[in-house]
Amino acid sequence: MANRRRPIPKRIWFTEEEWHLVEAKMVEAEMTNFSAFGLEMLLHGEVRHYDFSNLKQLNASMGRIAGSINLRQTTVNDY
Repeated sequence: MANRRRPIPKRIWFTEEEWHLVEAKMVEAEMTNFSAFGLEMLLHGEVRHYDFSNLKQLNASMGRIAGSINLRQTTVNDY
């Protein structure tokens, strides 16, 4: 516990209705971790969602290109 970045835990209690509202907001923010959601809301008053799907596709494409280059380089070095 001494090595934690955030060593102060807090507890919060909800009614069923309140929890359903929180869950709906978490779904809207595309967050599944309540601690991360609650921290973001308390510190910043809003949850920002960033869509990295294009970067993931770009990274996958770059990985395929790099693998192709490495294969060709290995083939050239063998001769």
